Amino acid sequence: MLTEINSYLKGVVRYFDLDRFIAYNSKVVSARWSTETCTWTVEVENGPSVESEILINACGILNNPKMPEITGLDTFAGQILHTAAWDQSVDLRNKRIGIIGAGASSIQLLPQIQPTAEKVQVFIRTPSWIYPPFALTAGTAASHAYSEEEKETFRWDEDSYLEARKVMEGQFNGMFRIFIKNSLEQKAMRAKVESHMRSIIKDHALQEQLIPKFEMGCRRINPGDSFLVAIQKPNVEPVLDPVDKITEIGVIAGGKLYEADVLVAATGFNTSFRPRFPIIGLDGINLQDLWADEPVSYMGTGVSGFPNYLIFLGPNTPISNGSLMGRFRE
Repeated sequence: MLTEINSYLKGVVRYFDLDRFIAYNSKVVSARWSTETCTWTVEVENGPSVESEILINACGILNNPKMPEITGLDTFAGQILHTAAWDQSVDLRNKRIGIIGAGASSIQLLPQIQPTAEKVQVFIRTPSWIYPPFALTAGTAASHAYSEEEKETFRWDEDSYLEARKVMEGQFNGMFRIFIKNSLEQKAMRAKVESHMRSIIKDHALQEQLIPKFEMGCRRINPGDSFLVAIQKPNVEPVLDPVDKITEIGVIAGGKLYEADVLVAATGFNTSFRPRFPIIGLDGINLQDLWADEPVSYMGTGVSGFPNYLIFLGPNTPISNGSLMGRFRE
């Protein structure tokens, strides 16, 4: 998936000739509004500052990887990675790997590293509902790669393209009621997904560990059959005991030491909406401080006291608070 996304982004940059507008490997460390010049000054680490009349923060909300707050994490002698800040130079082959977390990124990661790792331990605080990919058009399977002929059909046959979109939208929107507590749709979907997970997980004890006890919709439903297959391999060990602490040589969970060469934090992001660098507006007010307790904005795009500062995916704008399909198209 990483290679595919990277290839797509490079293709967009190449097609629209965007390289001339992009400063790669540039970390913004602060932004400040000047009432004298009515401009923003953006400071860049190890680079020149930039002035602009309008500042658009397009970082989104999944941009600040969150490391787990576990005693002793800083004492671990091996390498520590985060799934959202991956170091491509780290070789995981023939290594003992500890994955902390069992959400979306862990579900994507395990099948990729299991075949070549010596040992993988997955530390699971809360299991996830796992279901095969849905919202598929007729005749397509999971991870379907559209052929050039199919793409050409979509380009010139508007009815065909519209029908494909309607099928996918209908399936997505038709799932809405599974998020309503105790609804018939939620109960039916839970039974269906539980049956699906049991069909893949062969060991009864492991079924009881990996199938959630909470209702569908409380957490993200993940398409990840390959995770369920990988976690049953001989070199993978799911650990359901809570993590006590981390030592120089591994993780202690439930009083037992699990030695590791590499730890991977699959622990998501800080989604508080607070910017990860200081943004100073009128009267020297820092947006980080202003939003310390509650983020407040105008229509999720502007903030009072911060002239000409616009946000993508600001407060109250993610997919839980509006049209799902609109967000997908964006």
